[in-house]
Amino acid sequence: MINSLAQSLWLRQTTLTVMVVVIIATALACVEIVTSYDREYARQQQFSDHLIDTFSNAAARAAFHVDELQADTVINSLMQYDVLESASITTDLGVILATRNRAVAVTATDFFIDWLFSDVTDFKRTLIIDRSNFVAGLQLDHNDGQARVGELRFRTNSILISQSFIKNTVARMGYLAIELLVMATAIALMFHKTMTQPLENVAKQLSIIDPEETALATLKAPPRHENNELGLVVSRTNELLDRIRLQQRNLVHREKITALGSMLAEVAHELNNPLAVVSAQAELLSETSTDPKIQERAQKILRPAKRCSSIVRKFLTLAQQRKIEKKALNVNHLINESIEMLRFQLNRNEIEVHTDIDTDIIRILGDDTQLGQVIVNLLNNALQSLASIEGKKEIRIRAHTDIPNSNVIISITDNGPGIPKEIQQKVFDHFFTTKQEGRGTGLGLSFCKSVIEAHSGTISLKNVEPHGTEVVVEISGTTDAETVFPVRAHPGESLPSLQVLVVDDEESLSSSIAEVLFNYGHSAVTATNVRNAMALLQKKSFDVILADVHIPDIDGMAFYLNVKSLNSTLAKKFIFITGDALDQKLVDFFETEKTPYLNKPFEMAELIAAVENVILAPSTTTQLSSKKQVENDV
Repeated sequence: MINSLAQSLWLRQTTLTVMVVVIIATALACVEIVTSYDREYARQQQFSDHLIDTFSNAAARAAFHVDELQADTVINSLMQYDVLESASITTDLGVILATRNRAVAVTATDFFIDWLFSDVTDFKRTLIIDRSNFVAGLQLDHNDGQARVGELRFRTNSILISQSFIKNTVARMGYLAIELLVMATAIALMFHKTMTQPLENVAKQLSIIDPEETALATLKAPPRHENNELGLVVSRTNELLDRIRLQQRNLVHREKITALGSMLAEVAHELNNPLAVVSAQAELLSETSTDPKIQERAQKILRPAKRCSSIVRKFLTLAQQRKIEKKALNVNHLINESIEMLRFQLNRNEIEVHTDIDTDIIRILGDDTQLGQVIVNLLNNALQSLASIEGKKEIRIRAHTDIPNSNVIISITDNGPGIPKEIQQKVFDHFFTTKQEGRGTGLGLSFCKSVIEAHSGTISLKNVEPHGTEVVVEISGTTDAETVFPVRAHPGESLPSLQVLVVDDEESLSSSIAEVLFNYGHSAVTATNVRNAMALLQKKSFDVILADVHIPDIDGMAFYLNVKSLNSTLAKKFIFITGDALDQKLVDFFETEKTPYLNKPFEMAELIAAVENVILAPSTTTQLSSKKQVENDV
């Protein structure tokens, strides 16, 4: 690959050099031809003038005395020059005293040469004699004592002139070609030194970069090219490699998150049903029993069951991509739930957690899942910084209301080693981490910053004396009440009794739901599959239909669509229950159909609230007509 690149570069540079040299050679050749012509023209002019000056006096005397013998002597002397083609002396009366001609083969080129050198191929001079001293003059006008006595004329050989011109031109062209060859070689070597070799250097560096490696190499500009165009290319390439590194790490992180989400979905699917049954039975046992010891035991079962349910739900919600859903949140509950999420790690590392939360602190407006994850991330960072130190380990959480600005300020402080000042501004950057390779993604604090900023808040970090780190979060507060389900505190209050159909293949769960509904004054009928449910809908009227999404043979969505096609009013009474909160197909279905749903595991309060909210709709009990095909589309 590198050899191919080098050959390609060398070919391009050679072609460019040849083109440059050809252009220069053409221009220089044109200049040289014009210069050679000027030199040859001047030489021939000088030669003709020399002959005239040499023989004009003798020719003038021969013409004045009409001396043919002397005229022949002059002409013979002239014709000794091979360049002359003809010569003649004529008297002023037009008598030719002497003439000579040399045979010359005339070619088509001669006509061009004759035209090109017409001023020096055919030359004539008027012979002037001074009567007083018989000295020939060069003036053509008749002055006092001077008279015209004849004319001297000769013609040069155009072939010899052209040969001389061509010979001189070719000689000059040869010297020029040698000069251009040297120049071309110098240009080629300069290109190779200044372009090919540096580019080969960069190309070799690029060739050894393996995109599958975790750490991509960084290019170095060739020597003496750090600040020129090639150095700029290397700099931009390094910037691109940095972006590729970030995208690579982001992709790896996303793959991990996707794998984690799939694993959580499978785990949740196996845990949700039994957790829902345990929670429901424990709550029923606690509310229906009159024995304090049994109630206490029921609470001992219910508390860890609720904790497990909360952990599963939080993990599923974190793994699921979702929009921010803001509501009024209790800061005390938010912080305590986050601490409970990390309770095991805190206890194992012998870390004491102290909370100082104002009793009259206002609520905050935000997404409980995302803000809870922010606090978990900050606590986890503090936990990891304390894990490696000796002595007492403490985390202090303070929360109070900034009354003038109606904001809530939450600070989390640890007595760990702290963060060096030189990197404090980088800790919120994506993928920046001080942990060892494989111990952190560098996304925790950047996630915290993005969430807080999405809530129009701020997050900052500073060291504390004598050692430790403090993270301060400031977020908008609200005077709105905390968002809760409007459920009855105790069963038996004066509310209409609802007829509920529960469709779930888990008989233990459906029977537990029926018991809960009965305890709150409602009646319930259970079905373990859709066909039985359709048969029940044909025989009896129901106010609410609680249907699991994943039912063997025919799923809950097909059940809903079939009921909707037969009775759109009854379809409005559907409430789905599901343990697969990460299935995007389900999420899209719920959003499209605008149907309420409960995520397993759910608490009794959530179940009753969802069921009793149906009475807010128009009070109509409906059943399927026996004349309709109950098996339609099922």
